[in-house]
Amino acid sequence: RAYSRFVSATLGGVWSLAFAPDGQLLVGGGNGIVLRYWPDEEAGTRFSKCHPYTIDALAFSPDGGFFATGSHDCTIKLWDTNWGREQAVLTGHRDWVRCLAFSPDGQTLASAGDDCEIRLWDVLRRKTKTLLSGHTASVRQLVFAADGRTLFSASWDETVRLWDVTTGCQRTTYNWQIGRVHCLALAPDGMTAAAGGHDSVIVLWDIA
Repeated sequence: RAYSRFVSATLGGVWSLAFAPDGQLLVGGGNGIVLRYWPDEEAGTRFSKCHPYTIDALAFSPDGGFFATGSHDCTIKLWDTNWGREQAVLTGHRDWVRCLAFSPDGQTLASAGDDCEIRLWDVLRRKTKTLLSGHTASVRQLVFAADGRTLFSASWDETVRLWDVTTGCQRTTYNWQIGRVHCLALAPDGMTAAAGGHDSVIVLWDIA
């Protein structure tokens, strides 16, 4: 069936969206406010003040038990999905947080943004366990490989980089001269990746 549904989201703009893994909950980030919306429930919309500034990044844990928010206040917060209660505040970034990604096993959270650094967080201990340095401009997207051992990062320094999650070492750097790289995606089989740049070009390449 095809239909449209409009959710009133008085968030000061909607800057980020994420569905829970089971598809039963949609979370939206606005100007410091998080909206939790249950599409199949009556009056299933709740608002929570979560950050003092814009929420650019959202990510659910693989089991859907909690989600993370990244904000212009340079912090990341973890929230209980069902109750919307704050579970932890992760600090360390020195500029706006732009992107978040959980590892497939849910034990690691990757974060990055305008300070050009990628942080790998131990989700259980709520601490940075690895700092990945190399990008020279804002990092706009992070994607874990299906096995969780490789992290892909896309940056406004016009590169895509591959990182060894275990050692923290950079494996490969790609620069296709497509301008600032805004986004990237991995195919479900993990064999192909795609990146989109400021020059309106999409690059696809074989990983293996």
